[in-house]
Amino acid sequence: MTDKRNILLVDAYGVFVRQYQANPTISSNGTHMGGVVGFLKSLRWAIDKTFPKKVIVIWEGGGSTRRRSIYPGYKSGRKPLHMNRFFEEEIPDTYENRNKQITTLISILTCLPVCQIYTPDCEADDVIAYLCNYRFKNESKVIFSSDSDFYQLLDDNTEICTLTRNKWIKSDSVLQEFSVYPRNFCLLKAMKGDSADNIPGVKGAGFKTIIKRFPFIKEDRDVLIDEILKHSQDQLKSKIKLYQSVIDSEQDLRRNWRIMYLDSSFLTLKQIKKINDSIDSFSPKLKRLDVTRILIKEGLNTIDLSWLFFPMNYLISGEV
Repeated sequence: MTDKRNILLVDAYGVFVRQYQANPTISSNGTHMGGVVGFLKSLRWAIDKTFPKKVIVIWEGGGSTRRRSIYPGYKSGRKPLHMNRFFEEEIPDTYENRNKQITTLISILTCLPVCQIYTPDCEADDVIAYLCNYRFKNESKVIFSSDSDFYQLLDDNTEICTLTRNKWIKSDSVLQEFSVYPRNFCLLKAMKGDSADNIPGVKGAGFKTIIKRFPFIKEDRDVLIDEILKHSQDQLKSKIKLYQSVIDSEQDLRRNWRIMYLDSSFLTLKQIKKINDSIDSFSPKLKRLDVTRILIKEGLNTIDLSWLFFPMNYLISGEV
């Protein structure tokens, strides 16, 4: 995608968490700052790979109250984050450190020519979905994330750049790996469930099994839940347990799809206005001195950020 300028959409918390857990950087103050340093390095890497005309960093807004109203168990029981797998013992004040790093990172990004979006009471996923499906529908976009939930957003104008797999994920990538088009990936996940978000799926429904028992899900069209249910009803005489499980799980299946489907349906008009205002009012600037001051304060002044400032210059100038 280096032959055309695109918009880089950064799944901020997703990128931060991966670096927070893996990057062992310690400041001169003795504070763990791997999330900050790792995020900035990842951002530089993504910019180098995508040559964007605009960078939008989307933060979590505290979670989706609407999703929790549909399913109170949504994302409950998640294991606490563990800092730096390089350390044998858990580090005290993990949450305090995490919050401090996020605050520091936001302050640094405010001094860079990247637009940050924070919308209360919703998920970054919904904001990114709105930007892809509506705000920038006909523009070239790259989502920087390792979250497979975004696969359903892939199309001719949208790709995913993932740091963990160090490769592009396109519509054809999903088709090759899962045997479904992106438009039906949400249905596939709704049937399987998602343990990371505490969303139970249909008993016995793995990806390969679903494809085998419901081969029409591979077609290049929007497959409906009603088709899945009708096919299951028609196949009950086969004595294959999955079909009965699907029928028994109809309400869960419909709920799962509603929770997992990414669109603007979980955003209010007020939230959408806030998203658009954040973009419309943004003016890209590079405040090197302010960044330096933050780094000194946080004990990161030994880090040379020339590698970060360089690509920021063409975000302001508009030149690749």
